[in-house]
Amino acid sequence: MYSEVMVRTYFFILYFSQTISCLDTPVRLVGGATEYEGRLEIYYNETWGTVCDDDIDDKLSAVVCRSLGLPWVVSEVFCCARYGKGSGPIWLDNVNCVGTEARIEDCGHNAWGSHNCHHNEDVSIGCYPAKDMTKLVGGQTMYEGRLEVRHNGSWGTVCDDDWNKQNTDVVCTSHGFSPEGAVIVHGQPFGPGTGHILMDDVRCWGNESSILQCQHSGWGNHNCEHSKDVSINCTSHKNITTRIVGGPSPYEGRVEVYRNGYWGTLCSDLWNSTDASVVCRSLGYAWQNASGTCCSLYERMSGPDHCVKVRCNGLEDGLNQCDQTDAKNSYCWQYDVSVKCLSDILQILEFKSSSLVFREGASAWFDLQIQSNAAYQIRWFHNEDLITSSSTRYRITSFEHENGTSSHTLQVNNVLLRDKGDWKIKVINLEKYATRNLTIKVIPRLVLEMKPKYDFSIPSGDDIHLQCTINNPESLLNVTQGGLILKKDETTISDVSHSNFTIIWSTSSGTKDDSGRYTCIHSGYPEFVFVSVDVTVLQPEQKRCEGQISDGISWNTTLAGNTKYEHCPANQRGMASRKCRTSGLWESPSLINCTTEVFINASTQLDGIIEDGIRNTEKIRETVSSTLQMMKNLTSSTNQISAGDLSSSLDIFEKIVHVSNSTGSHIEKKAFYDVIDNVLSTNNTKSWTTVSKKTEKDASSLLSSMERLSEVVIQNDNITSTQFTGSNFELSIDNRKIDETGIRFPDVASTNDSENVEERSTYLELPKQEAKVEKAINYVAVIYKTMSEIMPSDCKRDQKGEKQEDTFKEEEFVNSQILSLTTQSDLGVLVPPLNLTFRHIQNNKPAEMQVLCVSWNFTDSEWTEEGCKVNHSDHETTVCQCNHLTNFAILMRPYSPEAEDEQSLKTMSLVGVILSVTFTAITLLIYILTWKNIKSEQNIIMLNLCGSLILAYVIFISAVEQTSNKGVCIAITATLHYLFLVTFFSMLGMGVYYFMSITVTYYAMYVANNFKSKSRGHWFLLGIWGIPVLITVTSLGAFWGENNYHLKSYCWLSMESGSLYAFIVPVCVIAILNLLVIVSLVRVLCASSAMTKSSLQKKAISGLRSLGTLLPVLGVTWLFGILAVNENADVFQYIFVITNSFQGIFIFVSHVLLNRKVMQGLKNKYPAFSSLISIAEHSKKETSSISRDTSTSATNVHLIKIKKRSIFDGLRRLTTTIKNIEEKDFESLVTEKTISTDCSLSVSHEKTLVESQNTSKLEPEAGKASTERRFRFSINLNPWTKRYRVAQM
Repeated sequence: MYSEVMVRTYFFILYFSQTISCLDTPVRLVGGATEYEGRLEIYYNETWGTVCDDDIDDKLSAVVCRSLGLPWVVSEVFCCARYGKGSGPIWLDNVNCVGTEARIEDCGHNAWGSHNCHHNEDVSIGCYPAKDMTKLVGGQTMYEGRLEVRHNGSWGTVCDDDWNKQNTDVVCTSHGFSPEGAVIVHGQPFGPGTGHILMDDVRCWGNESSILQCQHSGWGNHNCEHSKDVSINCTSHKNITTRIVGGPSPYEGRVEVYRNGYWGTLCSDLWNSTDASVVCRSLGYAWQNASGTCCSLYERMSGPDHCVKVRCNGLEDGLNQCDQTDAKNSYCWQYDVSVKCLSDILQILEFKSSSLVFREGASAWFDLQIQSNAAYQIRWFHNEDLITSSSTRYRITSFEHENGTSSHTLQVNNVLLRDKGDWKIKVINLEKYATRNLTIKVIPRLVLEMKPKYDFSIPSGDDIHLQCTINNPESLLNVTQGGLILKKDETTISDVSHSNFTIIWSTSSGTKDDSGRYTCIHSGYPEFVFVSVDVTVLQPEQKRCEGQISDGISWNTTLAGNTKYEHCPANQRGMASRKCRTSGLWESPSLINCTTEVFINASTQLDGIIEDGIRNTEKIRETVSSTLQMMKNLTSSTNQISAGDLSSSLDIFEKIVHVSNSTGSHIEKKAFYDVIDNVLSTNNTKSWTTVSKKTEKDASSLLSSMERLSEVVIQNDNITSTQFTGSNFELSIDNRKIDETGIRFPDVASTNDSENVEERSTYLELPKQEAKVEKAINYVAVIYKTMSEIMPSDCKRDQKGEKQEDTFKEEEFVNSQILSLTTQSDLGVLVPPLNLTFRHIQNNKPAEMQVLCVSWNFTDSEWTEEGCKVNHSDHETTVCQCNHLTNFAILMRPYSPEAEDEQSLKTMSLVGVILSVTFTAITLLIYILTWKNIKSEQNIIMLNLCGSLILAYVIFISAVEQTSNKGVCIAITATLHYLFLVTFFSMLGMGVYYFMSITVTYYAMYVANNFKSKSRGHWFLLGIWGIPVLITVTSLGAFWGENNYHLKSYCWLSMESGSLYAFIVPVCVIAILNLLVIVSLVRVLCASSAMTKSSLQKKAISGLRSLGTLLPVLGVTWLFGILAVNENADVFQYIFVITNSFQGIFIFVSHVLLNRKVMQGLKNKYPAFSSLISIAEHSKKETSSISRDTSTSATNVHLIKIKKRSIFDGLRRLTTTIKNIEEKDFESLVTEKTISTDCSLSVSHEKTLVESQNTSKLEPEAGKASTERRFRFSINLNPWTKRYRVAQM
């Protein structure tokens, strides 16, 4: 409802900001162009008044902005009634704020009403929600003015060079105004600006949300004077701004509107109370009984009359929505119109809660009923802390009723103990101020404690003693029934002794039957609260770990293979654990979950501030300061911080930085740095190792906290130079105009100590930058001296997130101190680059170790080489150059046999790919040259296969390592994915053609005949190029927005993320299908008579030749690539590289050199190749005996005599047959020889199947009867007669 009221009172913002704080002394900003700026007024003694500008500074603006609850990032204070002179009393003078106060009255000041000022000295405040903003200055209304922009803390003007209508429209729409009629105003009607000219040559497209997003010549780059400052008027005939003037109060007077650049009155014709109600409602005043009069009831305006008649129906939100009529020909100038609105009504009808007593964990609500006829604001408070929208526990809703009342509800979903106390509501409008409060009580949740607390084991015969106790009897308030009950495995134990708050069960001799789970509950408590413990009675034959004391903890006897849990040592809270191995030996105790109690309390306090959205800066400052002082005392008083306290410290650092960033609260930086220095001590190395192994935290989280804090510190333009020198890190905060002077840190020349330069040889140098800057920029430089031992390198993690200790040997390590540089504004790509000199912690021989210059990537939580390179390296130092800013170090990577293997594989792959691409390209070229002779659908598929394979390999070689640009790398990955899929689907098309042309022809010629009855090439091409599109787009969409679509070092699909499976699965399916095709082809060939009569040696040779022909084009060799995904499968990696290297060669040999039609085409087109082709053909010929079969059957069928050829030669001819089979009249099945196959079939006579010359059907030819059950299947591939004969044998 609140937001709806604010929209309805849109025009009211010009005069009275609706942003009012509801602390004990409310303040507001009045007269500004936005709710974030205006004249400061304070409500005291039931009257609004102003503040004098004597002795003011920006600390006052910070206090005011904070008390208003505005989302401010930058605050400013202005003197001299910048937003107009106020009226009424001047309440405060000589206001002196520290900057951390929650309210203005907490600042030092003269007595209320004591001053020596006039209203031309009224203070104005700006609370800006962003560093860069725009505003219109100098106009009489919010719709017009000189355009000013804010950048890097300074306001400046905009030059009108090349200014266009799109620029004007963007300015007006960004301020919430309609671009209709918006114009640039020339002649400086709002006065020239002063100070910087920040933008020039502005170019907008019209769809930007702010002028700051448009192109321009660069911040501060211009060739203009202030006489060319841009001025804008966003008003039109539909933009009417209304005001009431000349009356005894703000609620009555003459009506004036701002239209077309000036204020004027309206025509009194037709003016009535309905029109008056619209005026009152648009200004946020009571409007139900508004009255409208004419005839200059109040002092008449001396200015112009707009001569416009307005007619409203009463439902409009402003006069701009009413009908407007030009009345220039009327005598409207004689009479002005006036209105009278009622005074504000503000009444709290009811404020209640769902109860005054809540149980912890329950839900609660507070309901407020208000009656008001004007704009108002509501503030909710808990124990004087303002509840804001940043709270994660509270939800505020509003609803407006038709009868003029409204309901507002605050919902608390999970009541905590800290929610007890005073809840208050404050409502304020321009005249009235109302408040109500309630006090609630929170009953704590029932806490049961079992002793022993954790599961335990005892030897058979030992006594068992269990005791369940209610720790907080106050939790049983209003619980009148029930009591404690002890159960064993869901069975209630009856022989117990108990009192009001305790129940006890014991036995003097435990047996096996006593083993089980014991649970304690309270039968009358409204919620199910329980505590349980497992008891195991050990038998003599069971292995166990005997009881012992370790790390101050008594570890009782535990069954082998179980984990024992116990209380943490004294002064610590949490749970310690220890594993009893199956061998009966204890592992070392794990105390990672044991934390000192004060750390837990401090963390809980910070959680409360974050969850409740508290903005009380004084309370936050006290909490943070006490927390840092406590941590400083504890971390400096112990030789080693425990792993649990270290883990908790990292959490607290993150919470402190979060609170500081979100609330603008002040942090004692010196105390913060002292704690950081203590935590980084080398004495804590063992604890850092434990935290890194057992949790998801490591030293990088500390880097992140320092980085975030630095970003906040350097945003203040008035920073003072700060130096911190600790035992474990150094820090410098300063500013520098980097286009004039560079940055060096640590500055060795400025140190007066006698330290050896060698000890300070790790440093960074940012040279003077080419890019021009307007002013000095703030920076924070840090050197971490001891973090190299605790920072992670490229360690792998198992599925549970714990680093693998036994199976993974860490190879890379950080071998330098860590340098960091953060600047106030992003410098982009550094020109010239940042120079970093690192002294090695361990001196290594360059031949043994590879040096990597790296920076820490906070997004991926890992070191990255992106943007950095090694400039020089020896066994002692390394010099790096980086083109960006962050945290830097060097990594050492040992040269290993694995790396050499990787390099050899990479070299072999490169050579093999070049060979494959070369021969595939030759094949493609020859096919194109001889296309007239070999044109067929199968060869079309072959052309697509070769083309996609060449494109994929060329892109792979040239672009697979282009990972610097993320978007480009994603495009390369998707393109490679698509082209390789096209290649494999082409291979699948080849396999289908082989299968239909050989296997199906052998077993079912009528099916093959039907398949070839019409062209299906377009369907094959659609599948070859279309299906990969679907797979590629789907996988890209599934991983869109993820950082792991491709590998980190290569532009190819990632196995870790699972995107690689979008390639592996289709390839496996295609390879398996083609493998089945090969098996079917080999089976057909093995059934031929030529094969059956060949020797075993010739069968083997022919089979190998056949596989050498089929495997490259059917992609089966890529199965080795799938097996090579496992990095340990070196054999498969080498096999895959070798077979794929010869893929192009095999394609060339089998489909060019051994293809008679291709060779004949080359011979015909290029006679010069005839001798070479003849030699190739001669080498393919093989002499063989003629197969003769004699039949003793009565049919006396004449058998055809053929030469015995190798199976390889037969396969070549079958391949030729397949390539020609797609011709419409089936002439592709014609060759000069006959392939014979022996098989058994139950037939009684010979049938010859003759294909008609004009059709593609197969017709039977009658033969002679026979009683033989053995037959010869002959395909007589005569070029003139198509005959398929089944001859009896």
